[in-house]
Amino acid sequence: MLSVQCCVAPAASPAGGARRHTFDTHSSFDTITGAFFWCRREAVPLDDGGGRFAPETTDRPVIGILCLELSPTVKKFYGDHDSYIAASYVKFVEGAGARVAPVLIGQPDEYYRNVVRSVNGLLLPGGATYFTEKNGYAAAGRRLYAEAIALNEAGVHFPVLGICLGMQLLAVAAAEEDLRSDCKSEDTVPLVFLPGAKRYSRLFARAQSAVIRTLEKENVTVNHHGRCVTREHMRRPGLSDWRPLTVNKDADGVEFVSALEHRRLPFYGVQFHPEKNSYEWKPTKNYPHWPSAIVASRYFADLLVWEARRNGNRFAPELERDRLIYRHQPTDTQRHLMWEQLYFISNSGCGTAEVRDTPGPGQNGEDFDV
Repeated sequence: MLSVQCCVAPAASPAGGARRHTFDTHSSFDTITGAFFWCRREAVPLDDGGGRFAPETTDRPVIGILCLELSPTVKKFYGDHDSYIAASYVKFVEGAGARVAPVLIGQPDEYYRNVVRSVNGLLLPGGATYFTEKNGYAAAGRRLYAEAIALNEAGVHFPVLGICLGMQLLAVAAAEEDLRSDCKSEDTVPLVFLPGAKRYSRLFARAQSAVIRTLEKENVTVNHHGRCVTREHMRRPGLSDWRPLTVNKDADGVEFVSALEHRRLPFYGVQFHPEKNSYEWKPTKNYPHWPSAIVASRYFADLLVWEARRNGNRFAPELERDRLIYRHQPTDTQRHLMWEQLYFISNSGCGTAEVRDTPGPGQNGEDFDV
């Protein structure tokens, strides 16, 4: 069982005073977030008489975050490393109540098979790289995508969230071709919801009305990309299992899909960057940091972690400590890059990938790292 202690002034509380919410891990997502969004978020383990969670659930979720090979700009300043994860993604997941395990690039198939059976969910982050590198981010992502499908079809509820480049990777992996178009967007915009998306999609139907209102009415979704997936792309046979939920337009008026989901499996993608609202602070970017923007962006992390609690995957006890992010230290990169901090991760000699040129619009790359 979990308890949320609501620490709000009596006048602000729905009941006229502080309230303690108790629910189990099978509680509906809107029940849990309904408490979270008007309370201070403070989950406290309680003794439920020895009943603990059902075998298929966990109160110690781990989210795997896929590493990226270094782009030329990152390599210029921090070249003595194999791969990286932006610390904002780590904080994004940890802030929703999960731990993080880096997922390496350039590994054998057995490694990725074991990863999806050891972590409780997967996050495919944004970054700057090509989709053609033999031992890089995209190659690893395709293998993880196939393993995640197999695990879900075997009856294990295993969620995947792709952010920006990660959303594109989900579409490319599903289509089995790089179908993306050029489109450059570096702004913050409200989402344009397609018919039925707010009410019937798994990604948005469980969101509180205040979250939907913020996403729809305020300039809170951070876009930073040079490639995109369109509704026309989603009519391809390989993407018949996916549906677009929201769209936006780039600086040239090109419409792109800004959120999508799998029709059957707990797979989601957003073209924008919800992690940046809370955890990136570069002054020249002017990211939305006001309260409603933080709450709305936090929703996507809450959803991923809630979904991840619904399976019992775990590392062997003797391996868990070595697999988690805690053995790595973040590096302050704000002087040279768009990120406040990066985790640099070694591939342990299992192969690395090179990015040949700076990715950008019209190439195979995505995101910008300067």
